[in-house]
Amino acid sequence: MHRDKRTAHAALTEPDKYRLKNLVVMAHWLFKEEPEHFSFEELQMEGMTAWDGVKNNLALRNLKSVAKGDMILYYHTGDEKCVVGLAVCTESRGTVGYPHVSIKAVKKFKHRVPLSAIKTAGQFKDEPLVRIPRLSVMPVGEKLWKFIIGSSGIDIGGEERL
Repeated sequence: MHRDKRTAHAALTEPDKYRLKNLVVMAHWLFKEEPEHFSFEELQMEGMTAWDGVKNNLALRNLKSVAKGDMILYYHTGDEKCVVGLAVCTESRGTVGYPHVSIKAVKKFKHRVPLSAIKTAGQFKDEPLVRIPRLSVMPVGEKLWKFIIGSSGIDIGGEERL
């Protein structure tokens, strides 16, 4: 039996409708930066920064999808090629030509997670981090997120809901 969306929604109770209407799904992202340009340590010292300078169309589209409260893996490019820390989006506004996203440092990783370890795991070959090496802003799937956080030596506990 096929039910259209209106019929399915009408069958929900009022509390269910409220939960569905106010459902917020937090996304996980990875932002890449040259450590010589703006390292995670500099982000920690400054406390917060606007994420700008993105030129690639796909990266810009991804940046427009970042929402306040989304968690961000901070990746050092260049010779390092590793995830070094955790940040959070503190402000996200779409503008006519360019999104405005601000982030703040949450926690530096005890153990950096190198790209080589992610590739060696073998199960992440379809992730943008592995498939599109020049992309600077990308979504991170749940399995990769858990792998990186688990390998980092940090406990994020309730910080995932900042």
